[in-house]
Amino acid sequence: GNSADLEREPQREELAPLRLVTIGRAFHWMERDATLRALDGLVEPGGSLVITSDNELIWNATGAWQHAVQAVVQRWLETPRRARGAHLTPPADLWDVVIARSPFGRIERYELAYQRRWTTEQILGYLYSTSYCSRQLLRERQLAFERDLRATLAALDPADSFEDAVTLEAFFAWRA
Repeated sequence: GNSADLEREPQREELAPLRLVTIGRAFHWMERDATLRALDGLVEPGGSLVITSDNELIWNATGAWQHAVQAVVQRWLETPRRARGAHLTPPADLWDVVIARSPFGRIERYELAYQRRWTTEQILGYLYSTSYCSRQLLRERQLAFERDLRATLAALDPADSFEDAVTLEAFFAWRA
């Protein structure tokens, strides 16, 4: 399903009441204001939301290996980035702004910074899990794309270890 399903009466009856709703990085795909309004009718009094996200591995990163991956993806797929048939555009409002104007306007924000290591296979798996570099988009070019990415990353680090500085954000929200 998707966030629009929250508005459908049969779905609402099956789901409610909820004590805790968790939403990950997919929040950026949702109609955020409508989703939070719909959740107001599903979350029990005293219930809460937790919305989490980390920095996107490739497009918002600054490391040499991430820039190299960007270049490979752009060689094999069109730019600007597309997903689900639409060009990706940044959301108009930051998540905490959207949450603050919702029924869940009482917010606590937490942040955790840490280092994460990736191998080429993990990077490929991550890319294939995204809407902008899926196997379906690459189709018959998938094997050539993989060879290109493997060669590019091997030239940067033959030991196949790529470090990523991660910032995880978590927004805990209750009714105001």
